[in-house]
Amino acid sequence: MNDRDYLLQALALAQLAQGQTYPNPAVGCVIVREGEVLATGYHQGPGTLHAERIALISAQEEVSGATAYVTLEPCCHTGRTPPCTDILIEKKIKRVVFGFYDPNPLVKGKSGVILKEKGIVCEHVALEEINLFYRAYAHWWRTKTPYVTAKIALSADYKVAGPGGQPVAMTGEAMNRFTHQQRLRADCLLTTSKTVVRDDPKLNVRLDGEERAKPVVIIDRHGEMPIESQVLQTAQRVLLFQSVSATSPSESTRIEIIPLPKELYAQWPFILKTLGERGFHHVWVEAGPTFFAYLYNHGGVNEAYLYFAPVVLGSGALPGPNLLSSTSESQPPRWEYFEDDVCLNIVREP
Repeated sequence: MNDRDYLLQALALAQLAQGQTYPNPAVGCVIVREGEVLATGYHQGPGTLHAERIALISAQEEVSGATAYVTLEPCCHTGRTPPCTDILIEKKIKRVVFGFYDPNPLVKGKSGVILKEKGIVCEHVALEEINLFYRAYAHWWRTKTPYVTAKIALSADYKVAGPGGQPVAMTGEAMNRFTHQQRLRADCLLTTSKTVVRDDPKLNVRLDGEERAKPVVIIDRHGEMPIESQVLQTAQRVLLFQSVSATSPSESTRIEIIPLPKELYAQWPFILKTLGERGFHHVWVEAGPTFFAYLYNHGGVNEAYLYFAPVVLGSGALPGPNLLSSTSESQPPRWEYFEDDVCLNIVREP
């Protein structure tokens, strides 16, 4: 086992809480001495202990002289919890290896200085897997807006629904599981009232026989959000962006009404800014072809998934989005395979 192996162990721990820790990043930690793992921990949500503290407190034996492997640079400031550098020093950790520099200006590059002053070796070991894991977090710090990923499912003849927009189940179990995994890993899910009216989705996470609620963002420009919608019952909470003249669908405290600017061009930037201010790092979008095309063609998505299912819906079915050709991708589009379905992954920003 080497530094990479232990950092990947820490990453596996961080992934257990991905999508549940906003406005904090998910972090994993593994404490190792002479090839033996002494303790592990991962951050489980805002206000709870950080990964390093959980690991060090849970250790069943002395950890002095050990190495702490952490996915993210340890914090060195007091927030809702004390600095992790304090407990690393207190527990006499000999070496700290972290996988990603924290872009938070209160932390970046400062923790290593503090630890080294106390005789603790502090090293950054970059891994592609960890860089990818923190892509949305880094984007949020850089832009103060969330990283946006959108998906759409298409038939073999490039249709998205049956005649009149009637919902049609196209993708198989493996592709559906991938969708729910992506929902779980995102901080919130976003759709439109048009999609809610047409499909009445739950928009929660359904994996391994369990259901988990997520925050859901709904864009309702015309005040058409139906009060009997499933999503209003299954969401952890709802941020409902409405036109100023729209009527509130409910007095529920779980539903927050946010008026949209009157100018159409200002609405999406306003939504992104608002979600960024709420601490959402990553937004997963599931909506219809018109909204998907709007985001894709106007630089509104950082990443897109186009699912292709081996079914033909025919000439009367609802056409897929009209996507303009683009040269703005930061890397070549990548095909992924899920049993009978295939998926095209397009990344606009690294």
